[in-house]
Amino acid sequence: MFILINRPVEVNIFIAASSSPLLPKAARRAAASLKRAAHTSLTHPGNGKRLEGRQDRELFVRFGQRSYVVRCHLDGDEIVIQKSWHGLEDR
Repeated sequence: MFILINRPVEVNIFIAASSSPLLPKAARRAAASLKRAAHTSLTHPGNGKRLEGRQDRELFVRFGQRSYVVRCHLDGDEIVIQKSWHGLEDR
């Protein structure tokens, strides 16, 4: 099970900013890739980079020629996705 608590819409906005006729499809594929990557944390809880002093992990999800970053942690049998962003975003 997933709990999205922050920024799910902003991933779609970033994809939309690249102006292509395939945007809705790309946004859905990107969202599915992010969810799949986070879901692997259930069976492989050591995946990704652990943030110092926290239980959170950052997963780097390849999509197209670049990557997204998903910050998440396990809460029992649930995956809490706290943030997700495109690697090229100005953060």
